[in-house]
Amino acid sequence: MISSLQGPLPDNTRHSQQTNIHVPGGIRTHDLSRRAAALFWVKTQRVVVVVVVVAAAAAAAEVAAVAVAVAAVAVAAMVVVLVVSVAVVVVVVVVVVVVVVAAARSTRCAIIQKSAVLSYFTAEA
Repeated sequence: MISSLQGPLPDNTRHSQQTNIHVPGGIRTHDLSRRAAALFWVKTQRVVVVVVVVAAAAAAAEVAAVAVAVAAVAVAAMVVVLVVSVAVVVVVVVVVVVVVVAAARSTRCAIIQKSAVLSYFTAEA
């Protein structure tokens, strides 16, 4: 018989329903409402991880797209510089050729004139 000093025995059934057991895979509980809450929390954490991973992938794709655009602009700028450089070289070559041809004509004219003058003076003598 239980004396009044001892008090009532604990309700082990109720205690076991509220006990949470922490295990490496998550929280195990005998209380169905707590089990549902724990399962919801775990699923919510998984959704958060998936959302973070998807956001990171989208950000990485955006960064890659920007990098490709920057690279395309850099390549286009290099092509423009190359075309301008080739055009400058062509202009310089044309100018040099024109100067050389003009100098040759001028020199040849001077030589022809000198020879004509020399032949004139030598013919009279």
